[in-house]
Amino acid sequence: MKENLQQWVFVFNPYLNEWHAAMRKDMSDLWNNHESKKVLKSKNIKTLENLILKYGDIDTINCSI
Repeated sequence: MKENLQQWVFVFNPYLNEWHAAMRKDMSDLWNNHESKKVLKSKNIKTLENLILKYGDIDTINCSI
């Protein structure tokens, strides 16, 4: 469901050439703690979108990968 994407924030890091994504409730980790398990990272934004659309929230994603 595309609605799952509403609760996520995506940021591109040009220095690392990768996308970072976190749920809105975890936005502070997105900006301050990129090593957090609450931040997803990928070179391709579509990979992040597919994970989010398939699993929905960060806890389910972390249990699945």
